[in-house]
Amino acid sequence: MKPGMQVAYKAGTGRWALGTGLMALDARHWAFLEILEERRSDDMAKSAMVPANEVRSFRDLLLWQEAMDLAVDVHRAARLLPADERYELGREIRRSSTSIPSNVSEGFNRHSRKAHRSHIAISLGSTGELETQVELVRRLDLLEPLLVNSLLERCGTVGRLGQGLWRSLKPIKSESK
Repeated sequence: MKPGMQVAYKAGTGRWALGTGLMALDARHWAFLEILEERRSDDMAKSAMVPANEVRSFRDLLLWQEAMDLAVDVHRAARLLPADERYELGREIRRSSTSIPSNVSEGFNRHSRKAHRSHIAISLGSTGELETQVELVRRLDLLEPLLVNSLLERCGTVGRLGQGLWRSLKPIKSESK
């Protein structure tokens, strides 16, 4: 696998296909895709779900783990933006991506179901904000479509995990009185 090789992402398989003739990548984009592929194959082993009664830290939450992976990928992708967009749009997508795991951990450490739920809601807002900013990157053709699709896919995963956690933290009847 070398720079310039033809690649395509096979939707739903989690794999990159070689030699499809879809597009040629330069060295920096190829390195980024290799990082994504390594992470994709290791994700399930590293991010095994922990039963709720065994969650001792925000680090045990699959949502936090996935949000951190997304933030790392976004920070790396922001470096690939054109120079004239690296500061403004790059800063915004980095900020949004950092906000997601930060709010997950902050809510967990508040030790209050209501505060935890509120911070998960804030992280969901940041996920939507990031997804919108990445869509803008797509529409302006600022990054390779493969990179953008991968980031949007990760945003979707983080959003679904966040929605699930938010729903699970709904107020207990005795708390609402």
